[in-house]
Amino acid sequence: VWPNQFKTHAGADWTVLALTNRAGSVAKRIEKADHALSLADATGKRLAIVINYEAARTDNFAKWALAHTWDYVILDESHRAKNPTGKTGKFIAKLAAKADRRLLLTGTPMPHSPLDIFAQYRFLDPAIFGRYKTAFMRKYAVMGGYENHEVLGWRNEDEMIARINAGIRGPGRELTGAIWSLYTEAGFGERAPTMDMLDRVIRRHQGEV
Repeated sequence: VWPNQFKTHAGADWTVLALTNRAGSVAKRIEKADHALSLADATGKRLAIVINYEAARTDNFAKWALAHTWDYVILDESHRAKNPTGKTGKFIAKLAAKADRRLLLTGTPMPHSPLDIFAQYRFLDPAIFGRYKTAFMRKYAVMGGYENHEVLGWRNEDEMIARINAGIRGPGRELTGAIWSLYTEAGFGERAPTMDMLDRVIRRHQGEV
C-alpha cells in the first residue's frame, strides 16, 4: 500500500522500504533498513521505512530505531498504540523523542474511552496531555467502585476537547465536539450509538434542544 501511495502522492524521488513479514526475520529487516538508510545518506535520496507495530516494538528493532534521529515518524492506525503501559505505547513514547516531526493517522482515535487518546497524544506532543497516565486520570476521570479503581465517567470535557483539537489539523477539528457528544450520549461506550442518539446530538449542536 505505502509504496504505491508514495508514488501517487509524493512523487518518484522517494525510496520506500516496506519491511513486511516477507522481508524476513526482525534481524533481516534491521539489516535491510540499515543498508537503505546508509544508501540514502550517501545519495541524498529521500527514504521512507514502513514496518508494522509488532516488529517495530521488538527489542532489537526498537534499539536500532532509537539509535537514529528521524525527520518524520507517522503512526498509521495510531489507535493500535493506545495502551500507554503496553509495549507499543512505551516504544512510541521513546520514539517520539527521536523524531523532528510526528503525525497520527486514525479514523477511530477513541475506540473505547478518552484514555485511548492519551498514549497517542503523548507521542504526538506530550505538552498537550502530559507524560503520565495517572495525572491524566486525576484530571479527567471520575473514579469510584472497588478501592476507587473503576472509571465511572469523565469530567473537564470542554478542556479535554480543546486539547484534543490542539493536535488536529483540517476539518476533523470541527467534528470533535459532536463525536464526543455522541460518545457521552452512548454512556461513555457502554451502549452502541443509535440513530436516535445521533439525531439528538445533531439537534443539540444546532441549538434545537
